[in-house]
Amino acid sequence: MPPRTVLDARALPSLRERPCAYPDARPADARPPYVYAAGSVHVLGEGERPDDLLRALGGAPISARIPVLAVGSNAYPRQLLDKFADAGLSDDSVPTLRCRVPRAAIAYAGALSGRGYIPVSLRVRPGGHCETWLQWLTVEQLVRISATEGTAYRLAAIPGVVAPALGPGRPTALGWAHESLLDLGDGPFGPGAMDQRALLGEALRAVDPAAAWDGCRLPEAAVAPLRRWLRQHGVANPLPASWRVVERDPAALAAYRSGDA
Repeated sequence: MPPRTVLDARALPSLRERPCAYPDARPADARPPYVYAAGSVHVLGEGERPDDLLRALGGAPISARIPVLAVGSNAYPRQLLDKFADAGLSDDSVPTLRCRVPRAAIAYAGALSGRGYIPVSLRVRPGGHCETWLQWLTVEQLVRISATEGTAYRLAAIPGVVAPALGPGRPTALGWAHESLLDLGDGPFGPGAMDQRALLGEALRAVDPAAAWDGCRLPEAAVAPLRRWLRQHGVANPLPASWRVVERDPAALAAYRSGDA
């Protein structure tokens, strides 16, 4: 077996400094499946399952984790580094694998994050599907991630997800669905239709055509008007009955992992 590629997440730009790079500052063809641990990105080979690597890294096995969809920046290793910083996690290893979600799409939310980007959300799309990422989180990790997601996000159990290490006996994963989706007149849309830099530029021109900006970070004076503009252009994101909402408190998440919820 050839030597494993190990990258340094600290060398990647933080979205705190480059919000226009959301959800991931790497080119799309440079985002392989990986296991994150202690600031390092351990790239997984084609068809390789992560349990052997988790064992070598001292991480919990897949069977002790919760599958959680990462449709936005949570799949970006630098975002994991930033979100886990100073959290005191006993285990920060996170496998991130490709997956397919049926009857779903990825759309922009009608909101602005505290880091200055417009985040994305899962939404229902009958007859369609989306290709995205699936992470396997410990309860402790998911509690931490949950604390970084706004209260407008609902955590839902989504059936039918197809991914390595997600066996036929458990084809359900958790995913984040924002209560509001951005609609500029033609229905909700996602990064495939407009990237973050273009979206921030269009939004800024709408609220302050004369504003000067560096093409990446919003001027502080534009933040409040932009939040209002996003609320005005937000539409509801209803969840189907098959997407069961899961409470975000540690006890409920632990019960979900054990199968008691």
